[in-house]
Amino acid sequence: MSERYTHIHKSNYYEEYKRIRNQLRKYHPFGVLLAGISYLHQPVKNEIEQLQKLPWLVLLLIKWAFIDDQYSVYNRKNITINKFKKILQMVHDLSKKVKMPSQYSSLFLFMRNVAYQQFLYQQNLNVYKFGRQVDLFLKDSSFFDDKFFSMTGLHIKRFLSLSFVIIARFISQKQKSLNISWFRPLFSEYPKEEVEKFLSLISINIDSIHTELIKTEKRQREPYEYYEQTPFIKMLIPVEN
Repeated sequence: MSERYTHIHKSNYYEEYKRIRNQLRKYHPFGVLLAGISYLHQPVKNEIEQLQKLPWLVLLLIKWAFIDDQYSVYNRKNITINKFKKILQMVHDLSKKVKMPSQYSSLFLFMRNVAYQQFLYQQNLNVYKFGRQVDLFLKDSSFFDDKFFSMTGLHIKRFLSLSFVIIARFISQKQKSLNISWFRPLFSEYPKEEVEKFLSLISINIDSIHTELIKTEKRQREPYEYYEQTPFIKMLIPVEN
């Protein structure tokens, strides 16, 4: 691909991104976050209908609301779900400004981008993956456990056990949120302080999202960002006290 085409390609993408950004700047970023969560949890008939909500683009839109260099929580309006959907459609339309399948040197590269972006959301949460962690790290694992404890303040076994508790919450009860009271029956075995430490490892305070994002994403918005996995994989929604 020529340098001239690449330059035009990035320029067109960024101009469309600015239109979306300018719309987002009208609204409170926390409201954008809540609208996105509400939208993703609207009832659907099946998994295909759920994927048609394009969760990877919802998370991209939320990221843009929090990473903006004019980020502010003051003098911003609350966003309605309908307005959120309209802006989300703008993000979807932005796909016309990234590479089309015919513009890749190999169709395989296009499919790899799509797979990397989307397949994560097509995998059901299940206990087998955690069972694998138990098998890998709880047998003769003193080296890994010592290293894990030095980094987190928790032993691997305790971390995995509390992870199973969360899985039970979201698989068996189809819940949308989590708070520390869910763990209260376990406090005799897992003290509240230990549970709080565990939750702090897998969550982030909403007020810290902007700061954490700009630490790792200092570049301008560019077309390949459209296919990246969301940084929120490492920043789960905060847990209520």
